[in-house]
Amino acid sequence: MSDIVMPAAQTLKFKGKVYQLQPAEDQDFEDVAAFMRAEYMIEEKKHMAGLPLELAKYAWDKATDFKNKSLRPGKIEFSEALKSIKALSYLCWLQVKKAHSDFTIEQATECINEQFLEATETTLKAAGISADSNPFPTPQETGAAK
Repeated sequence: MSDIVMPAAQTLKFKGKVYQLQPAEDQDFEDVAAFMRAEYMIEEKKHMAGLPLELAKYAWDKATDFKNKSLRPGKIEFSEALKSIKALSYLCWLQVKKAHSDFTIEQATECINEQFLEATETTLKAAGISADSNPFPTPQETGAAK
């Protein structure tokens, strides 16, 4: 089982500049969740285009229910969605802009895309998440299964 990672400031080099990522706070995760819920509904709306009205309404209601219940910090679906480029970029941007107010979401996205492994690991460390850990270990992994 991986060591517990505590949120801590991290540095990230991008395009010749060194950026400081501040530790993630609870509000950062709430902000990422709100961003992910909005992105999820935008994508779902695209999938509903052309559906008959009743089917589209049913699909919208199901998507809204999923968004409201599942895309929240602490939920498995949130942890899975946090692995996306968009969510990682948003989290990176939130952490960097605390020390570098001129840092943009576009720069964060470019950084995650160009330096995926390094930028992802640094972003997750600053958030207190181990990049190689399982946030939902099985009883066998924790030793609880006897």
